[in-house]
Amino acid sequence: MATSAEQASQLANLFLELSESVDQFRETNAASLSDDELDSLVERATQLREISQQLNGESIAATLDQVQDNVNHIIAATKDAQQAVKKIKKVQNVFAIVSAATDLGAAIGSGKIAKIGSSSAALFQAIAAAVGGTGTAGSTTETTTISLTVTAPVTGGFTISVSPSSGYLLDGESGYAVVTVTATGGFDSPVALSASADRASHRSLGRLSCRLSQPRQGHQDHPY
Repeated sequence: MATSAEQASQLANLFLELSESVDQFRETNAASLSDDELDSLVERATQLREISQQLNGESIAATLDQVQDNVNHIIAATKDAQQAVKKIKKVQNVFAIVSAATDLGAAIGSGKIAKIGSSSAALFQAIAAAVGGTGTAGSTTETTTISLTVTAPVTGGFTISVSPSSGYLLDGESGYAVVTVTATGGFDSPVALSASADRASHRSLGRLSCRLSQPRQGHQDHPY
């Protein structure tokens, strides 16, 4: 498990990456943004870089020690924010995510324990609103519907053939028939076989018996 100092360093890097994603968004969409929006994005990116520098301090590790139960949520929220800014197209969504991330970073930097939980929840909510999906932080969950398709497996089956298909025996004689079971459609379950003698059509015969021998090479031999 990472130490609090390592977690603080990870968060610092994530906030720096988030600032770079904001810069990239501004450069990519400069032609469609107003001057005020461009200036605001520059200001937000600068704030994120300042937070990144602040999160490397020893006091931050002490703060994270007090919120260890939520640190993974905080890291996940910040990472998701950075990825979301790379994908979304609407500047309003970028502002919402960056504003929530800035509040979270400021809460961590100032050691406001009570506000850290609510700020991480707000960041998850902003991300969910922008890109859809489910975001969770503490007891707060934002959900969207996801479709799941389950394809049923092929059930398959089997065919049975007998060779020879008919035969005649004298009283006291014995003979063999080979029963072949062939799987179809991916069928791979055991097949139980049984056999019986038709006495009705052979009333002149004496005592008849019919049994199954052990399987051999995918066939079932039937002495009769």
